[in-house]
Order: sequence, then structure tokens, then C-alpha cells
Amino acid sequence: VYKRQPLIIEGGSELTTEVAGPFSLVADGMPIVIPPGQHSEMTVRFTPQSDPSALQAAKLSCTTSLGEIAVDVVGTCLWNQLVLDRPMVDFGRQAIGGDRRINIIAANSGNAPLQINQISSNNSEFTVSPASFALAPGEKRFVSVDYTPIDEGRKEGLLSFESEGHPPSVVPVQGLSLIHI
Repeated sequence: VYKRQPLIIEGGSELTTEVAGPFSLVADGMPIVIPPGQHSEMTVRFTPQSDPSALQAAKLSCTTSLGEIAVDVVGTCLWNQLVLDRPMVDFGRQAIGGDRRINIIAANSGNAPLQINQISSNNSEFTVSPASFALAPGEKRFVSVDYTPIDEGRKEGLLSFESEGHPPSVVPVQGLSLIHI
């Protein structure tokens, strides 16, 4: 996360800076010399290291020929996380040609929006709807999984929930298809 803040110092001054914690200063060479009446832009980079929901703060200290200037810098990490209400889906026994639906609850436990770009199945007898969706922070929604067996036997597959910045979340699915139940 980057934020630019102009720093204006009257008169010619040499500037050295220091910031700690999950913050770092991005600048082209140090010290920075600012001509009289001019300003300089610096970028403070925020890279959270611990609890992503915690507010993190530090002081940006600037030492100039006019004295020390301290600026508070604060950041909160924005993150999202897909949480599914079950580790697998078991359809049990199902007649060939029949259809059964089970809903999975998908939730975003983070504090930033989550976009599920694609949900796919590696077995055409298990289908998913919707194929993509967005979740606001704290939002939940149903994802429908349908099992439509076309021949007899134990059927298995994997559902893959894909979103940016995360490895796919994978849910095993299974069912047993019979000629007659």
C-alpha cells in the first residue's frame, strides 16, 4: 500500500528520515535536499507482518537543519478470505438419471471484498452454480452443487474455488450412483 504526502520545509534543508515496524520509506537516495520554498514527495510503504486485522502505527521521524519533525503513520491491512461451511460434499446414493442438490455456504471472513473468479468441477456429473460471484466483508451466500449420475458406480470429483491472490480452495465431492435405489 502506498501513500504520497508532500513535505514542505521553508528554507534550504537537508532531510534524513527513519520509520520502523511494517512501514518503510521509498525514496531516491538519502539524504534528500529540499531547496528553499520547495517540497518533496516521499512514499511510505506499509507491509503488515502480523495480525492482518490489527491497526498498526509508527512514527516517521525527519531530522532537518531546523530540528526534528515527527509524523504519525497508521495502517490497517485489507484482506479477504473464503470460508466454506464443509470440507467435502457427500451425495450418498442416487439413482442414475436422477438429480440431487446440496448447497455449500461460502463466506468472506475478511475486511475487504472477495471476488471468486471461477468455480469449476473436474467431473461433469457434479456441476456448480453460480460459476463466479463477489462477497463483501462478512457476506455469505449459497453455492449449489448438483449431482446427476449418468452411469453406475462410485463417483468422485473436486470443486475448485479460484480467486485472485489466493491458492484455489478445493472441496472433494462424491456420490454412489445405482440403477435402482
